[in-house]
Amino acid sequence: MIDVARKLCNAGEITTFSFQTTSAAYCVKNFTQSPVLVCLGKWDDSQSIKIGAGMWQCVKSNPNPREGMTRAATAAVLVQTEADGEVEVQRDD
Repeated sequence: MIDVARKLCNAGEITTFSFQTTSAAYCVKNFTQSPVLVCLGKWDDSQSIKIGAGMWQCVKSNPNPREGMTRAATAAVLVQTEADGEVEVQRDD
């Protein structure tokens, strides 16, 4: 079974993709005509990943050295689009 969600996102708004199971990595597909910003777990502009229009990227949480280099898992992926359009997020673990 593939754990995937597709949503139409409004320009400038943060859209939350929620999953029933946590993961430390998600593949994000940007079907919009402009770049999107992506965060795992909670929104933080300084930690956002930019994905170009029509592109995709696997977004992975960074290891926390204080916790033995383990990756933090989350069930939420937050996406902010510059243009209205569709975004797809797939759990990748």
